[in-house]
Amino acid sequence: MHVPDLSLVGIRFIVEEDLGQLCKDDEAMIRRAMTSSASSQIRMMIVPDLDHMLWHHRKEEFACDKIFGKQPRFKGAVTGEPNDRIWVIWTHRYYGHPHNNPLDNTLYILRVVIESQSADLEQREHQVEQMRAILWAAQDEAAEWQLRSVKLWDPGYLLQDIVERTSIQHRRVEREDESIASLMWFGEGSGKDNMVEWLGNEKYGWC
Repeated sequence: MHVPDLSLVGIRFIVEEDLGQLCKDDEAMIRRAMTSSASSQIRMMIVPDLDHMLWHHRKEEFACDKIFGKQPRFKGAVTGEPNDRIWVIWTHRYYGHPHNNPLDNTLYILRVVIESQSADLEQREHQVEQMRAILWAAQDEAAEWQLRSVKLWDPGYLLQDIVERTSIQHRRVEREDESIASLMWFGEGSGKDNMVEWLGNEKYGWC
């Protein structure tokens, strides 16, 4: 896999000191979106706050210390300027020692944030370029830490469209047998499965 110089495509790597503000920015956007929706459904989301990210990162740091004697510095990647950014926060997950070449060792994207939700065609093409660079950064990080794949959970329609148009090889998997996230609702309403809209069912919530 050939990955270009990531600085030339506008990539900035996220370190732990960046996470607090990014999580606050993310939460503010989430709250605005949820309160402005005209949907009659109850909307539910686990807030992708700093505590959730650090839970995963402390786990990766422990594993990497044991395997490599060092810890990953980069916690994700961001591109673009404020109000036009895309960023991802990731974690390194090991199910076996890399020397044994386990196929399950994965760079999981914990959270994807796309600031602009504009349907403008020129903006969408710009976002495709941004996401292509982000995925290159993720692939580069996975290769550096001997992880066999990059995975993300529950991409929305916008993200699916953008990823598809990057032309980066990937496949979509619908989970049916294992590791299926589920929600037991004790709040108001009928209790039917279409009563609650679960937003952002991404890997960060898998703690």
